[in-house]
Amino acid sequence: MRKYLLLSIILLVSSSCASAPKVSFPATTRVLGIATIYQSATGERLEVIHDNRAGVAILKLPDGTVVVLPAELVGSEERYKDARMTVWEHDSGVQLWIDGNVAFSGTIHK
Repeated sequence: MRKYLLLSIILLVSSSCASAPKVSFPATTRVLGIATIYQSATGERLEVIHDNRAGVAILKLPDGTVVVLPAELVGSEERYKDARMTVWEHDSGVQLWIDGNVAFSGTIHK
């Protein structure tokens, strides 16, 4: 089983960062890198790719939905947030909140 998944993601250049169930991307693509994969105690996975140049994180949620969240400055920890979702990476763990409720909590998959 692969530890990391290389994702080819299309960066949204002009539209806002949204957490809609489906994301439509323009034709231009850019390979951003290797995802950090987090796994919950129940085996669900959350994949995160950071695009520091654009100031966003691209998430692949456990249900396969892809969302793009803008960065939010919070000291040395990485947090990405929009009006509906927040993902907060700290130490070797992550938490994802949707509409104010914890939807995912996990640690880096090894």
